[in-house]
Parts: sequence; structure tokens; C-alpha cells
Amino acid sequence: MESTKEDPGRGTPDRPTHSLLSDQDSRRPTSSSRVENSLASSSIRVPTTERLSTTAKTVDTKQVGSISAERRTQNTDQGQQPKSPSSSSNESNVSLTEDVQLLSEDPFSSEQSRALFDAIDELRICGAGQDLDLPQLVIVGQQSAGKSSLLQSLTDIPFTVGSGLCTRFATRIISRRTEPGTSPMIHVSIESGDIDPFGYQENKERTGNFTRALPSMTSKVFEEIVKQASSYMGILPGSGPNKKNFSSQVLKIELSGPSRSHFGILDVPGVFNAPINGITDQEMAGVTKMVTSYMKKSQNIIICVAPANGDLSNQTILNLIKSEHIENSRVVGVFTKIDSVGDHDARGIVYTVRENKGITLQNGWFVVQNCGPNPVSRLEREQAEKTTLSKPPWVDIPEQQRGTAKLKAFLANILCTRIREAFPDMHRTIAKSLAAEKERLALLGDDRTDYAQRREYLLTLVGRYQDLARWALKSPEELAFDEMKLRGMAHHAAECFAEEMRLNGNSFEFLEIADGTNGVDATPIFSKTFLTAPNSDKKADLYKEIRIQIRTNQGLELPGMSNPAVLKPLFRKQTSKWQKLGQDHLESIVKMSENVAMKILAEVCKHLNAPAFTRNDLEDVISSFKAHAEKQAIERLRTFCQEITTFPLQTSNTLFLEKVTQAQHARFRGALERYRKTNPADNFLLKLMASPDPVNLKTIPQVFGSWAIVDLNNINDLFDRMHPRGVQNTEDEIHDLLKAYYEIALEDFLSHIQHRIVEPFFQDKHGPVLGLSPNYILSLSEERIEMLGGEEKSVIDLRRDTIDKIKRLEDAMRIADQTWRRTKEREA
Repeated sequence: MESTKEDPGRGTPDRPTHSLLSDQDSRRPTSSSRVENSLASSSIRVPTTERLSTTAKTVDTKQVGSISAERRTQNTDQGQQPKSPSSSSNESNVSLTEDVQLLSEDPFSSEQSRALFDAIDELRICGAGQDLDLPQLVIVGQQSAGKSSLLQSLTDIPFTVGSGLCTRFATRIISRRTEPGTSPMIHVSIESGDIDPFGYQENKERTGNFTRALPSMTSKVFEEIVKQASSYMGILPGSGPNKKNFSSQVLKIELSGPSRSHFGILDVPGVFNAPINGITDQEMAGVTKMVTSYMKKSQNIIICVAPANGDLSNQTILNLIKSEHIENSRVVGVFTKIDSVGDHDARGIVYTVRENKGITLQNGWFVVQNCGPNPVSRLEREQAEKTTLSKPPWVDIPEQQRGTAKLKAFLANILCTRIREAFPDMHRTIAKSLAAEKERLALLGDDRTDYAQRREYLLTLVGRYQDLARWALKSPEELAFDEMKLRGMAHHAAECFAEEMRLNGNSFEFLEIADGTNGVDATPIFSKTFLTAPNSDKKADLYKEIRIQIRTNQGLELPGMSNPAVLKPLFRKQTSKWQKLGQDHLESIVKMSENVAMKILAEVCKHLNAPAFTRNDLEDVISSFKAHAEKQAIERLRTFCQEITTFPLQTSNTLFLEKVTQAQHARFRGALERYRKTNPADNFLLKLMASPDPVNLKTIPQVFGSWAIVDLNNINDLFDRMHPRGVQNTEDEIHDLLKAYYEIALEDFLSHIQHRIVEPFFQDKHGPVLGLSPNYILSLSEERIEMLGGEEKSVIDLRRDTIDKIKRLEDAMRIADQTWRRTKEREA
């Protein structure tokens, strides 16, 4: 074994003094010369999780070399000449096809690991993998650490590299082997994440609607899929209240084919040191929380990526691994971007990898070269990496820790070990998965193959809908969701509408008439000037409009006489906003009703597992009911508003005369108050006393404070206070009549809207709330029933597959036991 002392001739830098992870006792991997001799004479052993080793027997390196040579010969015989890096750099569509195998020529396909991976694949196919904590590789690191490039090298999927864009969501890659002769396929979908660290409250029901299937994948196709997935997840990069930079959902890529390997690998967004490109502190913390959750899963193997050209002491991911107490045995270190560092930094990386000091990992470190931004073939990529690693100082690293191929082999071995360790705990989770599949089958319900079954299903669906819809109007306490409680929402909307009408329904402000008790002058402040308006937000002066209408509608009446004809045009102008405000209120009620109906329908469809096309069709029916009922309601409102403004002003409400009388009393009291201020009672009382000294007033009971004593000699003063001028009296009278009538008409209007328009809209048998009924279903044609009550092919297939899954899950326990025994026998 080589000495672990530093070689001055290599220019090895001083040993790092920091230790970001626990400094456990780790053996330095065998030197490169020993490794070459060992590999030449033997093979690569499946290692334990304690250290690297090169002494056992899974993949014969000579065989690997012959396979590679044979493949290159086959390509040449088929006319496929290897392309040089320069010629390939201009390609933009390097494709993932059957000829470019995932993790090809590595122990993932070895005979020893095949039994374990076949069992894992079988468990995944039968559905048990959804509930089992199956071992997988998880790539973690900081942003721009080279994770995407490493993932491309490990999977041959054309991930975008060198774009400067951060990963916005996790990507899970599942590879499985199919029967010989089957065609390779790539299935892309979106699934729910384990947690929602960003607080987006994403709708998990939509994840199953995003699916793509294709026989191969180019970089352009993959880039387009990523864009579509980002849009589907609602990702809107940037800053602001409507922006969303990340998603807790997972992009799932499933690869299948007869030459694939069985494995699983997950790429998660890189952690941040500080927010960038509009990414907030909350989102940065959410990324850290997501990464941490996957690292904490005990069966996951963590591939910790660190760029060779970065400061290792600032690598947040290493500090995170330490602070979260992630088991050292599950962490594999990988230095990327080795072609982007200077000689001095490169020798520091070499020292860290070779000696496993400073940043100590039980499984050691690997060095790989990143893929460039321009797509090249796998062979060209491997040749470029091999050329870099054959030069100093990288050649000083043990061979089994240099390059993507060696990393693949090691990951295969440690993953295989992790799978063996996970098998004993699978019995309990398989039982849970079996119970879940039986429950799913029950939720799917019985199949519907004929007309009678489909009609009965639809009648059951709309019957349940009718129950919930009637509860929404009459018994909201019976409903589980507040979004369905239409009566309460409508009542609140009616209160808001009434408040809006009372505050802003009039075009002009009415004058508040003081009764004299609060000391406010009841005479309008503009009584002496015809141009000054009261303090108002209505942009118009009611008294000015009254004068205009008196002048415009002047008839045969003498000066000072009231013309009742002016009330109608004044009332028409004062209520000109009623129809618009009423229509806005009705539209909000209509939208509210439609939303409640859709929510009820969605809940019923979910409960009865209705097909998407049935739900969509019934939603269209509700929308058509809504459109028809809304049109009728708006027409009723228009007719009513037209009647209000065109019919004669008349009322039998006794409140009208009461309000007019109250206004007259208020004006009279105001006049007396003004008269009393200029003719106080004190003056009269002093005249009755022997001495006119005001002190004498204190000797009599103090009951005259509110007296108004009228002296006939000053009667003209009182008259002037009550009737400042003849025209003013007419204006005040018209104002008071209009105000009294308007207030009564407004309450009638609000009542009419609620009881004659809104409530009939709710109770309409052909409206959005109650229109979807058994009578509607019974009115449909047989062909319509057949179509509407049918099942989606996917549901039929799912029911059949679920039945098959139940049988396979019942066999899963036996499969696990047999696989475990065979593995033990093979090891022995």
C-alpha cells in the first residue's frame, strides 16, 4: 500500500483543517497501481457500506472491455462512425434510445444483483412500491453544483446543463426491465411530493392528468416536457405575490425496455446560500426542507455533489448533512467540474479524495467531469472524461474513484447492499399496500355495461347532488365544506349589497335636516348663494338639480307654488345607478351559485368515482342552466328598473307621510332655534321683573332654557326664519318629498331583488343549483344515457389492473421471502 504521507513532488497543498462531517475512522482507498493490478486479475466486489474494496466478484472488467469493443465494432459495421467532439458539438438532438442504455456496462445488470432488482421491479409493478420505502439514489447539492450534468451522465437523459437555471422541482427516474422483444418506452407523469414545504397548497388531484408517452427522447423534447411540466405545476419564476418559483410535486420519468436496468434515482432542487432571481427566503427555506426530507429517509443513498471549483467550506449541503445527522454510511461524495479548476485547487481536491481527510466520508469521494452545454454522444463524453482524468494531478487519485463509470459501479454496489438490508421490513408494508388496493377496488364500484346500470348510476349521482344542493339552501349545517353553504354566502352578499345601495345608490347627496336639538342650522348652507354645493362625494348638487328641474319643467303654476312634476325626473336621475348596481349583485350571486353547484358536483363525482367525461359533461349542463337562469334574472331586473322610472310615483306606505312630517317638524324646530338665538327668553323674562338686572334670573326656577317666546312685535323675524324666501320653501319641500319617497323605494327595491329575483333564481328547477335532477336524467335519450353513464377506458383498465395487483400483492410476501433466500444462497 502506498504511504499516506504527502509527496512534495506532487505539490500537494496543506491538509485542510476543517471537518464538516464527523471524522470517523475511514480507510483510504487502495492506490491506483494496486487497483489496476487487482482489477486486471480479479473483479469488482459488492462492497459493504463501511469502505471501498476491490476484492470480490460481480463484474469482470475484461468482460466489460470486450462488451465495449464489441459494441463499437457493431456500430462501425452498421455504418455508424464515431463522431468527434467537434462535430458533435453542433448537435441539438442527442436521443435517449434503446441503443443508449441507462447505467450500461455496470453491475446494475449483473447476475448477482438481478434477483434483487427483479424483485424490486416486481413490487413496483404490483403497486407495493408506492407504500414501501424502497432504496433509491438521491442527488443533492447546491445550485449550479453540476447535479444535472451528473444526472445526465448517470442516466443518459438529456438534462439541460450550463443554462444557469435552477431546478424548480424534484425529478424521479424509474428504470425497469421488460420482457425480451418488447419495445422501449418512456413514460412521463407528475406525482405528489412527500411534503409541501412551500405552503402552496397545491391541488394534488391534478397530478394524474399530466402524462406523456414516447419511444425516445431528445434534448429538445426533454426541454419541452420540462417547460410543460413547469406550466402544469403552476411555476411562474420571479418575485411578487403571484409568482411561484418551485413546486413540491415530482416529475416522474419511467423508462422500460428489455435492455434496461432496475433502479431508481431522484434529483431534488439545489439548496441556496442566498435568494437569487426573485427567490424569497421562504422559498429558499422550502427547498432546504424538501432536500432534508429526502435525505432523512433511511433507505435513500445520498449522492452529495460539490463543484471542484468552489469553496468547500461554503458548501451548504455539507453543513446540512452534518446538522441533520445524516448517516455517514449513506453519503457518497462527488466532485464535479474538475475540468474548470486550476492546478493548485485541483491538487487540493486530489488530496481530499485520495486521503479522505478534511471532509471525511465513510464511502469516500469520486471525481467526474461535467457534460458540456452542447449535446454529444455517450462515447464522446466518456472519452473526454477519460482524457482529463489521465492527466496530472487527477491520475494520482485511485482509479476506482475516477470517472462516471467507476461512480456508477460503486453506486450499483452500495444500492444493492441497501436493498438487501431493506427486504426484512417489507412484509408489514406489503400488507398495508394490499389493504389499500382492496379499498381502491371498492371505490371503483361495480362495472356498468348496459343501459339500465348506467341510468341507475346517473340517477344515484344526481340524487346525491340534489340532497347536497338542497342542504346548501336549507340546511347548510349538514354540509362538510363551507364552500357549499350557499345560503349563508347569499345572505352575506345581500347585506353587502344593501349597504352599498344605501351608501352609493343615490346619484346626489340628500341634505341632512337638523331638528334644532343639536344646534345645527337646518337651512342649507348654500341658501344665500346658488352655486355653492354641500360637502358631497356625488360630483353633483341635488339642490342645483332641483332648480334645474323646476326651471325646465315650469308650467302654469305661479311663483312660489310647488310643481309636483319635477319629482319624477328627479327620482329617475337619483336612481339611475340602481340597475347597474343590481346587475353587479345578481352576477355575483349567479357566479356564487355556479361555484357551489360545481363544488357539490365535484364532491359527488369524487365519492362515486365518476369518469372525467361524465363530470365535464354535467358541468356543461350546469353552465347551460346558469346561462339561461341568469338571462332571465337580468331581464326581470331590467323590467323592474324600467317600471320604477317610468310608472307614476305612488305609494301606500304610511312611512312616506311620517318621513315628510318628520322633515317638516325638523325644519320648523330649526327655524325656532334660529329665532330663539336672536330673541332669547331671558329678554322677555327680564321685562317682567322689577329690576332688569340679569342676576335676578337666578332667583326663579331655571326652566326657560328651551323656551322660545314669540313677541308679536317680532313675528316677522320668526316668519323669515321659517320662510327665508319663497323659492327656497319650494326647493326644501321638493327635497323632503324626494328624500322620503327615495328611502321607501330603496327598501322596496332591495326587497324585490331578494324575494322576486334572487330567491326564484335559487329555486329555479332549471337553474344552476337545482337544475341537475332525476327529472333531467329521465328526460335524456337512451344514446345520451349510454354516453353519459359510461366509464372511461382508463377506469375499466384500472379496475382490471387493480384486481391483478391484488393477486400480485398476495404473492409479494412470497416473492420477498424467495428473493431474500436466493440472494443469501448466492452470496454463500
